Amino acid sequence: MALAFMVAFGWIFWEAKKRGEDLDHYYNLCLIGLIGGIVGARLVYVVVTWKLFKDHPFTILNLRTGGMVWYGGLIAVALLIWAYTKWKDLNLYNILDLVAAPTILGLGIGRIGCLMSGCCYGKPSSLPWAIRYPETHVLSPDLIGVRVHPSPVYEMIACFAIAGFLAYLQRRKTRDGQVAWSMLLLYGAARFVLEIWRGDELRGFVVPGILSVSQAISIVVVILAAIMLLKLGHRPEPER
Repeated sequence: MALAFMVAFGWIFWEAKKRGEDLDHYYNLCLIGLIGGIVGARLVYVVVTWKLFKDHPFTILNLRTGGMVWYGGLIAVALLIWAYTKWKDLNLYNILDLVAAPTILGLGIGRIGCLMSGCCYGKPSSLPWAIRYPETHVLSPDLIGVRVHPSPVYEMIACFAIAGFLAYLQRRKTRDGQVAWSMLLLYGAARFVLEIWRGDELRGFVVPGILSVSQAISIVVVILAAIMLLKLGHRPEPER
């Protein structure tokens, strides 16, 4: 996760410097992203798995055992960036467009950590690339020694592909906000599909065994992003 933040922040600073923007704002925003992202991701995880913490609430602070929901971090960081841009009178969409591709790239790198720690594991599979996990504190006991989908790898590949497309779009966009909303549309759709192969039950379900919490959020995100992209498409193209 540390590597993910370093790579994402490095890309953000490089892009902002290349555009001649005030780097102080991006240093502040990256600090906000680091703290807000971790806190938001942890809080949503605690909410959807409250039964694990209700008897030992102080374990909420123990991040070494894992347990985060990326959507929670995304929502928290988006709200904090919105508040910061209002405070400093900055162009919100311009900033969100710049950080979109680095954010998704960072998520893809972070999924390597998920694979290594044994969380976010997949459902049983007989495919040639299925993997076996050793016994871990997060792996379901009935899956020890069972070949499962390498679901973190699936999401890593999807995130890298989305990041590449967003970097391409960033240089060809016609309106501010197109990159940020495209990120949400593409990731939301990808996450909804990828959840099909997830096998960890701790992430929580809206409809048990059918619709996970992340899938429900993905539906809302995709609909919202599609509406916003349509609205942006109907705005007059700004002079450049």
